[in-house]
Amino acid sequence: MSFRRQERMMALGIRQVHPLLDRQATRRRHQALECARRVLSRFRNLGIEGYVVGSLASGRFMAHSDIDFLVTHCPRDIDRLLLEAEVEQLCGDMPYHLIFLDEIQDLYWRRKLLAERKTLEELEAGDAAGVV
Repeated sequence: MSFRRQERMMALGIRQVHPLLDRQATRRRHQALECARRVLSRFRNLGIEGYVVGSLASGRFMAHSDIDFLVTHCPRDIDRLLLEAEVEQLCGDMPYHLIFLDEIQDLYWRRKLLAERKTLEELEAGDAAGVV
């Protein structure tokens, strides 16, 4: 790319991503989707109502991103610390946050999380369409 074109793109706020970084982000996004599939499937088997929120749900997932899981319903007989340990095992080296909606007091954040949540099926549909 010419220097002038680069200058114009920078002036407009357009950033060109190096192909290697783009491949890394794509590979990492696919790893995150696999992790989300494992975790959300396990949640379903345990009777937990869980979703993905944040960058993976919105399509902004980058190479440095983590996965944000939102639990909106968890049976009382499930120990949350043991659940956290299981999610950690399912995710391996993929960083994640496990958010329990009943622990969020701020109404703004509760509404925001509920508005952006995605189910396993929605994630898979977006992945198949190339959106996620």
